[in-house]
Amino acid sequence: MLAEVAAPATAGRTESAHINRLLELHQYQGQTNDCAVNSVATVINTALGSNIDGAALGEDWGRIQWRGVRPVLRRIPRWAAFPWSMVAELRERGFTAEWRLLQPPQFLASQLAANHFIMPIIGSWKPLWAHTMILVASSPEQGYGFVNPAVNRKSLYWMPQEAFEKAWRAYGSTVVVAWLPDK
Repeated sequence: MLAEVAAPATAGRTESAHINRLLELHQYQGQTNDCAVNSVATVINTALGSNIDGAALGEDWGRIQWRGVRPVLRRIPRWAAFPWSMVAELRERGFTAEWRLLQPPQFLASQLAANHFIMPIIGSWKPLWAHTMILVASSPEQGYGFVNPAVNRKSLYWMPQEAFEKAWRAYGSTVVVAWLPDK
C-alpha cells in the first residue's frame, strides 16, 4: 500500500505556498475511509480560515442531499467518495474546482507551481484500495510530498516518484484541483 519515506529538504524541490498552513490544519482520518473528506476539509480550512471537521463532513456526504428534484449521494456511506463530490463541495464554498482523468505528471507540476490545491487519487485494483491526499511538494530525489490524512502527524509524507505514478495510473491518473478565484 502506502510507504512512507523520510527525506530532508533538497535542491530542486518545488513546494506549494500553502504547505505550512495545510500541515498545521491537517486532519487525521483514523481508521475510517474518510481520506477525501478530510483532504477537502483541510483545503477549505486552509484557504477560508474555516473550522470544518472532516468526520462531520463525511457524515454529511453519506446522506442523500437534494438538488431540486434530483437526489445526490456524495459517497457510499463510510466507504468511497467520488471526485465529483469533492469538486461539488469545494465549488459550494467558493472555489474554482475540477476533476480530470488521464493527466500527465507535468500537469501536477504546473498546478503545484500555480499554488493550486491538488488531490490526486491513487490506489490499486489488486488488492483493492484507493486513497486521496493533498500534493504539496515534489523533488527529483524524494518524489512527491503530501499532507496525508492517513498519517497521524503534521509532517510531509513522501512517496517515491515511480511508486506514486504507478498508484496514480491505476485510477486513471485522476486528480481534483481547486483554487480560489481572484477577487
